[in-house]
Amino acid sequence: MTLDQLETRTGHVTTSHGGTVSVHEALTAAGEAHVVPVVIGEEGILAYGQSRRTATTCQRLALAARDGGCCFPGCDAPPGWTQVHHILNWAFGGGTDLLNLCLLCGFHHPRVREARMAGDHA
Repeated sequence: MTLDQLETRTGHVTTSHGGTVSVHEALTAAGEAHVVPVVIGEEGILAYGQSRRTATTCQRLALAARDGGCCFPGCDAPPGWTQVHHILNWAFGGGTDLLNLCLLCGFHHPRVREARMAGDHA
């Protein structure tokens, strides 16, 4: 997909098998599968994506040790009540690595996501 398609979330992209899907379908598939997106510009390949969106068990254990529970200020939810959250959204190039991950409880996770989406469309 081109950088413009990635930024505008419009158009169709070519799969590695020669088929076409919408940019929305490609990004949805990338979030659910081991797909490595490639962003192409006039200068050539601009960026490669990552094949794994979800944190591994080892990453989750490391986050539990590092964060001790929900990272939302003032929240004391323990690690077992949390979900792994990408600080920079995976669809926008945020890596699935410890520096870009934190734990958020079931109450704060959707609120942080909603706030981020509202900011993206402002």
